[in-house]
Amino acid sequence: MKTSILPKWTVVGATLLTALSITSASATHQTEGKHERSFTGTVTSVDPEQKSFAVQGKVFTKRFTADDSCTFSLANPRPQSFSGVQLGQKVMVAYQSHNGIRVAERVTQTPMHFAGRITEVDPIAHTVTVRHNALDKTFQVGDDCKVKLGDRKATAITDLKPGQTIAVTYESPRHWLMAREITRVSEMPAGSITAR
Repeated sequence: MKTSILPKWTVVGATLLTALSITSASATHQTEGKHERSFTGTVTSVDPEQKSFAVQGKVFTKRFTADDSCTFSLANPRPQSFSGVQLGQKVMVAYQSHNGIRVAERVTQTPMHFAGRITEVDPIAHTVTVRHNALDKTFQVGDDCKVKLGDRKATAITDLKPGQTIAVTYESPRHWLMAREITRVSEMPAGSITAR
C-alpha cells in the first residue's frame, strides 16, 4: 500500500511544480510588459552630448535618454537616428524607467497637418497664411520645404497663390510653424477635419 501512495504524491507534486512555473513565467511576462510606457508630445530640447531630449505633453514635460538600442521612425529626409530628433517634432516615445531615468526604446514622429485656403503669400518673409473655417495659421516656408502643385513640383514660394487649397505638413520649433511639405489639394469636402 505504501508503494501506491508514493507514485500518487509524485504526480501531485509534479503537477504543482508545473503550475507554479507557468504562473511564475506568466507573472514575469506581465511585469515586463507593465514597465513599458509611452508619452506623446512636442520635442522642446535636445542634448546631443547626453543623447537626451525633452518632450512637452498636454500637461507635463518629460526628459528621455536614448541608448544605442533605441529605434527611430522620423519623417524623411531625417536620419533614422538620434541626430534626426529636432525641436518642434511631434513624437511618441515608448520608454522604460530604470532607476528614475526614462530610457527611450522607440521614437516615432507623428506628422502635424493643416489644410485650408491660402489667404496670403509673402515671398520676402518666406511665409504663407492658410485659413480653415475661422482659423488662420501662418507658416514659415524654408528652402528645404517640398512644394507640390498637381503633377509638377514648384521650385519657389511664388508658385503659391491666394485662393489655392493646400495641405501643410509642419513642425513647430520654438513655437514657430515651419512648413516641411505643401501639397495642393482639390476642394476640401464640407465638414472635413484638417487642423491637428
